[in-house]
Amino acid sequence: MAVEAADLLFPVGPLEAAVLWPGVSLTTVNGYLEAFIEDGVTRVASWTAAARDAGTKQWAIYRALDAVVRQFVYNASQVAFADEGSAGMSSEQFKMMQADRDAALAAFEELEADVTSDDAGSYGVITSLR
Repeated sequence: MAVEAADLLFPVGPLEAAVLWPGVSLTTVNGYLEAFIEDGVTRVASWTAAARDAGTKQWAIYRALDAVVRQFVYNASQVAFADEGSAGMSSEQFKMMQADRDAALAAFEELEADVTSDDAGSYGVITSLR
């Protein structure tokens, strides 16, 4: 099964488009997610087939959360949308977003370590007969 943007979005996945990207169309959000998925596919290309989808999905989630964290770092903490009201993020919300992003990266790195250790163990230990 290949990972798709719908796999990352609520209610199937952990990302809520309207919360993370307020005022951005779902078409645009899907474009972001497809780019993050493509990056993940490239990143896990050498992994075992069984691990690739999980790695791709976890990397895409990390990249999405990282993009949102960066968006809030580089932009104003309060945003107003014409005819839609305004949105803001408190420092506690920002810390939670950073923690979610860091947890997503840690989960990806754990998957990566599992795949790497499996590959290393398949060759066994070479000893000299001298």
